[in-house]
Amino acid sequence: MRRRLIIWLTVLVSVLAVALPAYLVTATPRDAEGEHEPIVYRGTTACGVERWWVKTGIDGDARKVNTRTVVSTNIGHLRSLSPPADLPSRSRIAPVETTVFTVTAKLLRVKQETDSDYHLVIADTGGRTMIAEIPSPA
Repeated sequence: MRRRLIIWLTVLVSVLAVALPAYLVTATPRDAEGEHEPIVYRGTTACGVERWWVKTGIDGDARKVNTRTVVSTNIGHLRSLSPPADLPSRSRIAPVETTVFTVTAKLLRVKQETDSDYHLVIADTGGRTMIAEIPSPA
């Protein structure tokens, strides 16, 4: 169970750091503070496919993820990372996708996408936001 949790967290953070800069959302600090409960949107269900091997931890590089060290960072730093020109569908890009990051953030929104992935809009105390993505647990 612990290994599965580590894998899911690793996948989440990997996607956060590399694949999601294109999905960044802008919010003001007032927007972040004005939310008391996350809002959940539900779409239709189907299997997601974009970088599925990496998202679910079944890619050949999954064992390269350093799960023994967790790096504390923030949304501002993750947003400053430049996305690679090419995202391989079945392998990871080191060092970002082989690092486990932790961030402190407030959950603003949860949306189940049409491909069954979940998008989580998170914000820091400065109002910087980003979208974390989780593949459907099913």
